[in-house]
Amino acid sequence: MSDNAQRQSVDHQSRLNVYINNVKTKLNGFSTECKIHLLILANVAVFSLYHVFMESVDHDSDVTVAKQRVLGEGWWAMSRKKDIADFEWSFWFSEARFALISMLVSHTVVSLLCKRVLPEARDAILLAHDILWVYGLLGGSYIITMTLLCVAYFYVTQFNDEMYLWCLTVGLLLTTQITSIDKVLSHLGSNTYSVMAHSSFVFAIFRCSSFGLERCKPRTKADESSENTFSLFQLFRYNFYLPCYFFGPVMTFDCFVRKEETSSETPQRILMDVARIIGYVAAIDFLLHYFHISSLPLDAEFMRGAPSIVLGFLAFANVFLDWMKGRLLYTISGSIAKHVDEYDDAPKCCKNIATIYTFADTYFDRGIQHWICRYVYDPLGKGHEQLHKEALAGGVSFVVVVLLQGVGTQTLLWAFLNWFGLTFEFYLNQRFKKTQYKRVKMLFLGLNYWCILLFNCIGINGVNSFGWYFSKLFIQGGFVGILLTYLLGYSYVCVNMEVQEKQHKDIKKE
Repeated sequence: MSDNAQRQSVDHQSRLNVYINNVKTKLNGFSTECKIHLLILANVAVFSLYHVFMESVDHDSDVTVAKQRVLGEGWWAMSRKKDIADFEWSFWFSEARFALISMLVSHTVVSLLCKRVLPEARDAILLAHDILWVYGLLGGSYIITMTLLCVAYFYVTQFNDEMYLWCLTVGLLLTTQITSIDKVLSHLGSNTYSVMAHSSFVFAIFRCSSFGLERCKPRTKADESSENTFSLFQLFRYNFYLPCYFFGPVMTFDCFVRKEETSSETPQRILMDVARIIGYVAAIDFLLHYFHISSLPLDAEFMRGAPSIVLGFLAFANVFLDWMKGRLLYTISGSIAKHVDEYDDAPKCCKNIATIYTFADTYFDRGIQHWICRYVYDPLGKGHEQLHKEALAGGVSFVVVVLLQGVGTQTLLWAFLNWFGLTFEFYLNQRFKKTQYKRVKMLFLGLNYWCILLFNCIGINGVNSFGWYFSKLFIQGGFVGILLTYLLGYSYVCVNMEVQEKQHKDIKKE
């Protein structure tokens, strides 16, 4: 072996040793109680993963209509079918994948070229480029509709009255819920991409209303001297900004008009983000071939016979997959907005679902969360100190979310339960904010964790699957089953609270 090869081998070994020592150091920093809870969770996860894997393998080649599995063609080289029950994942990362990659690469190239060659005309060229892409995907009728929407909002904004803007916004959102209008919106586009017409129209309403509401806010003299900030051209630039156009996140107008120069490391950062995104997509695609987590909740026979802890893991896996979709899509948009177009306030990815145990942290779309907090939740909550104001603010916020996602029994039930959870969580925080007993909080948060999973499963898997989850975890198992369910929730919260406390201590030391 050459000296160079020996040196590389030693370097790899030393890095491995450093990594192992870091893991040991972190584990040693946890209490014995936390380690016990971590061991319980690890054993349950391994058992559940094995059970779901074997169930997926057993039925991969023989899927009947009665089982209601939704599997499609997968990797022929490994003889595996792919779980395609999650429509959003299948659409964005299969059918629309080529168009999205081409669109975002084209925007990135044009933006970087204009920055170097024609910086003065960069905004106009990007606007023309982005409109052409939308025209190519959704057609001329859709462009005309978007143009009329922007013009309508621009002229209503001139009244400088928020009431007019809210009437227009709520009226348009209600209009999109009418079946006949919804069909028209969905067929404005052409071929495969018509499915994006409705969602992007609703996102456009949120963007245009943000433009108007920012215009109505009290402004400083410096703001008043720059009327171009609220020109019709700026509204078109904001609404047609391609990286955030079809799938978000919704960047509010105040974030859109603020820019900061990026460092010279931009190309490296872009490549790192691209590599990370490709890795995430490959990992999730691999899991959907070997763990049919989206299809299993549709199979009544499996849901009826599976152990309760497996169903609890399946609920977590489905919420985790939904979080991963958002993380990937918003990482793509956010990376381009930050590193290419210099929007330093581009919405960041949502908090890791594996660390969430409060309703206040469960928003998967940071852009929508910021929009709602800025224009609805915070103005109505007024300091978030009184229960009745908090209940009103949360209720109106979820009404807006329902109008965004579509009015239906499933959505309404999801919204009501999450609103109740958020409000009850606020009440408990007010009631026990002075308590020094951490375990008293964890007793409530252990149940809170299961409520977060099950309530969000309504929006992901439907009401029927929620019924199976709830029945298995809290009714059919009897006292022992309920105790085990509660213990897992308590263990989960215990581990996460100790991890977060340790992180806060480390930050204070630095």
